[in-house]
Amino acid sequence: MFRPAVRLLLRIAVAIIVFISGACSYAQTATAAAPGFALLWRKVVPPLRDLAISPQGTRLVLLTADNKLAVWDANPAKPLWSKPNVDGSSIAISDGVGYAALYDLMNPDGRSIDLYDATTGKLTRTEYADGAIWDVVVSDSGDYLCYGTGTGSLYVCTLDMHPSSQRIKLRGVCNSLALSPDDSYVAVGLWNESGVDWMDLAGKTISSQAGEATKRYEPVIAQDGSTIAGLQYDNHQRRNPTLTLWRKSGEKLWSYAIGKDALNARALVAKGGQFVVVSYFKQIVRDHVLIPERRLLMLDETGKQVFQIGGLYLSLTLMFISPDNHGFVAYDGDRTLYRFDHSGNAVRTWPLTSAIRAWAVTSDGKRLIVHTTDNQLALLSVN
Repeated sequence: MFRPAVRLLLRIAVAIIVFISGACSYAQTATAAAPGFALLWRKVVPPLRDLAISPQGTRLVLLTADNKLAVWDANPAKPLWSKPNVDGSSIAISDGVGYAALYDLMNPDGRSIDLYDATTGKLTRTEYADGAIWDVVVSDSGDYLCYGTGTGSLYVCTLDMHPSSQRIKLRGVCNSLALSPDDSYVAVGLWNESGVDWMDLAGKTISSQAGEATKRYEPVIAQDGSTIAGLQYDNHQRRNPTLTLWRKSGEKLWSYAIGKDALNARALVAKGGQFVVVSYFKQIVRDHVLIPERRLLMLDETGKQVFQIGGLYLSLTLMFISPDNHGFVAYDGDRTLYRFDHSGNAVRTWPLTSAIRAWAVTSDGKRLIVHTTDNQLALLSVN
C-alpha cells in the first residue's frame, strides 16, 4: 500500500500527464485545422504543353509536348487512357458524365473542339465554330461547355450522353468568358463594341455593360455568382487596366484604376463581393532600366484599397481565393506558394521542387495541380 503522501504525488503526476496529453492533442488538432497545404501525391511526367483539372477535382487531363492526350482519375493518381499524335494545343475536362476537350486557341485554322469520353477515350463529338476560338470554359456542374469566337459568336454545348450545342450571336468579338457557379448565366468580355455582357445559357440578356469601342474586357464572376467584375484594358497589350464591379442585376458598385504602366492583371472576386484581389505587372525604371515588378493588391467591398504587397523582392502572381473565403493563394515566381489572409499576412507557405510551368485549380480552391520545370506533377490539398 502507498502512503498518503506518495498517493498524492502520484495523483498530481497523473494529472500533469493528462493535462500535457490534452494540450498536445489540442495543439495537434489546431495545427491540423489551420489553413495550409498538404501533398496528396507527386509523379514524374513527360514535358507538358497544357494541363487541366475538372472543376470538382475528379479528373485530370494532360497534353504532352509530343502531342499525347491523357486523362487520369485525380485522386488517387490513376491513368485511364491516352492517345498519341493528337491535333490541338489546349485542353479542358469536365466532371459528371465527363468529357476531355481538345482545341486550338486563337488559330484561324483551328475552328473545332474534339470531345473525348473521359472514361474510355472515345471521340464522341467534334464541335465546330464560325471562326477562331478565343476562350473555352467548363461549368462547375460538368453539364456545359461554352466557347466564344473572334467572329462574335458564343456556343453553349451540353455535356450529357449525347452532346449538342446552340449558337448565340454576340454584339462583338468574344474576348473571354466566365460561367457562374450555378450555371445560371455566362459573362462575355468583348473587344470591339467593348464591354461585358451576361446572359442565361439560352441567350437571354441579363445585363449589358458598354465600354469604349477600342478597349478589351475580361469578366470575372464571384465565387457565389452574386457579382461580376470586368477588367478593362486600354489596348491589346493588356496595359493600364481598370477594374469595375457590378451586381448580377447590372447595378454598378465601383470602379478602380489599377494604374498607368500596369499590365497583364489577374483578378478574383470573393463571395458576395466582400473583397477583390488583383495581381499585375508594373513597369518601373531603376537605374535607367525599365523593370517589370509583380504586385498584388486587395480591394474591399467598396473598391477601396486594403493593402498592396509584392514588388522587386517578392514577385507575386495571384492563383485563387482560399477555400474559407478569408484570403488567397499566390505564387512567388520561384519555388514557393503563399497563403495570405485578408489582411495581407502570409499565414502558410509551401515549398516547390522547382518553378511552376503550369497549374490548375478546382472551382472551390480545395485542390491544386502543379507542373514544375523539373517535370514533377503534384496534387495539393488546400484547407
